[in-house]
Amino acid sequence: MSDSVDNLDDDLAEIVGYLTVSRDVTGHRLTRVFRDWVEMAVCAFESNDEVYLDVLDRHMPDHCDQDDRREVAEAFSEALGELLTSTLDKQRPVIGDIYEAIGANSDAFGQFFTGWPLCRTKARMTITEDDALEATVDDPLTVADPACGSGRLLVAAANRLHDIDPSAEIAVSGTDKDQLCAHMAVLNLVIANVRGRVRFGDSITMEYHREWRVDPRVRPPVQRVDDPDSPMDRLEEEDEIDEYQQVQLTFAERGEADD
Repeated sequence: MSDSVDNLDDDLAEIVGYLTVSRDVTGHRLTRVFRDWVEMAVCAFESNDEVYLDVLDRHMPDHCDQDDRREVAEAFSEALGELLTSTLDKQRPVIGDIYEAIGANSDAFGQFFTGWPLCRTKARMTITEDDALEATVDDPLTVADPACGSGRLLVAAANRLHDIDPSAEIAVSGTDKDQLCAHMAVLNLVIANVRGRVRFGDSITMEYHREWRVDPRVRPPVQRVDDPDSPMDRLEEEDEIDEYQQVQLTFAERGEADD
């Protein structure tokens, strides 16, 4: 294990331990294992068994047998369960910590990561009591991050609003050009019980490849859209985000993965 992994809290190191099972069975690099695990976790929240099994098939090399496949699937399931527990226990997104510790972040994408304390500070500076008073079911506070990374800023915004008024409504929107980051953002929104959407694409060129619509109030809580429309597409049929953002939470210090 790298020094960064050794420095993780025990519960997060346990998640890495489960992923290491797959590394040892398949021979893949840990970053590849992490990427496939995250994609399968998103599929689980979509109730998308077909794509889930396709990713698992792709993950397993030819030399692996059914026992190997079962061992990897069980390790992935245990890792997801520990991710849910750790995130709820710590009351913050944690999957980005693992992402950084195993070296999955990409210099090519200019990924420089915003720590959770700074995310919380930015949210406190941006979201006011007036925002909470005006945020209703019919007209929620809308928060957009065009380079969202794992969605920490979006979760921080939702937490800040609900600290002011737990009944205030929020709908968030995030985009990232790294599909792995988009997947992590989906997971963080679901676990934090935040409604919104995440897009895999480029906010500058407005080219989008896939979208996930997250609504923890329904089942399944994630809906995958393979051919998203323009960035002005509606979060829901009746809720259009004016000028793409009402509240901007992106730092200028990073490229496309503001985690």
